[in-house]
Amino acid sequence: MATGRKNFPEAKILVIGSRHAGKTSLIKKLKGGVLNPNEPETERIKIIPWYVKSRDSEFHFNIWDLGRDEVEYNTYRFFLTKHTLCIFVINANHTEQESRIEQTLRDIRKFGSVPPVIIVINKFHEPQQDVAKETLKRKFASSVSNIVEVSYMDAIGIDELKEMIIKVYKDNRLYYGKITDNWIAIKTRIENSAKNYILKNDYEEICQTKRLYDSKDRDSLLNCLHHLGVLSNFKDICILKPNWITSSVHKICNNNLMFHNKGILDKQIMANKIFPGDKAYPKDTHRYIMDIMRDFELCFDIDNEQDNRKVLISALLRKDEPFTDGWHPRLAFQYQYNVLPGSLMPRFIAKSLAHNRPKMYWQNGIVFEKDKNAALVKTLPEQNKIYVQFNNSEARHEFQPVIQSHLQHVHQSVQELGAIGTLVLENLAEDHTANDEHQKEVELFTQFKKKKESLDLKSEKKIKKQGLKLIISLVIIWINLGLAILIYGWDKIEPLTSMVGVGSIFFSCAYLFNTTQEFSPKAIYGKLVESEKKQTYKEYGFNLAEYERLEKRQASKSASHLNL
Repeated sequence: MATGRKNFPEAKILVIGSRHAGKTSLIKKLKGGVLNPNEPETERIKIIPWYVKSRDSEFHFNIWDLGRDEVEYNTYRFFLTKHTLCIFVINANHTEQESRIEQTLRDIRKFGSVPPVIIVINKFHEPQQDVAKETLKRKFASSVSNIVEVSYMDAIGIDELKEMIIKVYKDNRLYYGKITDNWIAIKTRIENSAKNYILKNDYEEICQTKRLYDSKDRDSLLNCLHHLGVLSNFKDICILKPNWITSSVHKICNNNLMFHNKGILDKQIMANKIFPGDKAYPKDTHRYIMDIMRDFELCFDIDNEQDNRKVLISALLRKDEPFTDGWHPRLAFQYQYNVLPGSLMPRFIAKSLAHNRPKMYWQNGIVFEKDKNAALVKTLPEQNKIYVQFNNSEARHEFQPVIQSHLQHVHQSVQELGAIGTLVLENLAEDHTANDEHQKEVELFTQFKKKKESLDLKSEKKIKKQGLKLIISLVIIWINLGLAILIYGWDKIEPLTSMVGVGSIFFSCAYLFNTTQEFSPKAIYGKLVESEKKQTYKEYGFNLAEYERLEKRQASKSASHLNL
């Protein structure tokens, strides 16, 4: 039975921003605290109570200071609600791409159901970045309440920000007025729980013990607790400790196996490789974690059969585009978008993995291959385009219907797409002159050569780094040997040094007979570099055989030209 009603002026503030934006220091200044010039990065979510008095009213805000991983892996999306005040901090001394700022605002609007946003331009000294304030206000008028410039080093703009927070709080009614005693009792019970999560049935039982029987009242309270951040309601599971769900994502994304697996996650990997025997994440929670990640577009279904479920985690897609070649310049088409959502290419890749099993894909593209036919699909984010190319006419006939079908499916699943226009560049006559063909071959060889030089340099740097570690290890061994001689005397150490000397001679002879090469640092270094180059070529998809073929053709033409 509900008894008594009390004022409940409480709300959640989510502070969002890139690394080094100054979120923690800004919160300290809002609360009147002392700044730490060497403030360490926030590792995990911290919920900080803030009590504010304004004239005859007092407000209780719970400020969520997000850790660096919440920003890097976009797990802040889990905690956005329409009754959450978002403070988006931009560091004016760090150059942030306008597209990145707008993408964050789109994510806040989408996953928070258009919550109110205050943009804070944090200026330490003179700003190096000119933030397009009026443009942001115009584009995001439905959510951006205001833009405030502050400099927390000398407290400029802090009072204005406080007033703006209270104004937005009142204007958007980010509170629940008066609530009953049993609502407060249930809220207190959940806040004091040591559990990381509870299931929906557990919540119903708590309501039952506190005499909240009406199902509509229970749903209203659950909605209230979700918006306040007391818990995060995800359908069948309620997260009580926000770091529990974010840490699960971090563990998945930072597991080495996931990088080798190209971002593909299944339930077996979760159970046996990521959370084996982890009492905090028992097997029955794994499907909830995957569902939450999917619902907030951190992963996308490849195969959604519960027994053999597979997803693609977009954050683990390789950023570097592998070297690809052989695309015909006159066999192409493209899609143009008003806004190109970041989730579009990962969705397309996941759809393709389910049906076509491509071997090569990365953050902004994918290559389809069958026999000698190939197609390249890649995004051009700055131009809001998806560009498709083929290596021959047969490849176009084979892959174009598949690509267009997958894109049509993806378009239907992405709500925030702007108008889509398709531009098809027809296959024009291929009566190129010999000079045109020669020029294209020269340009292609130049591209191959630059890529090879870049990969060779990468390989040499890696081997040199390993060599430096070896030299340091040898120096440490010689120092220890010297100390041993001082402690035990030369007579006891001398037999050991003789064995090392004989062993070195034996190893050198074995190496010579086996490789027909002299055992020397120079020879070993060369062999290691060549081996590393082969691995690097394979890793980046560099076609060495094609490079050598082009190199021979260029050399042959140069020789013919000299003979003339």
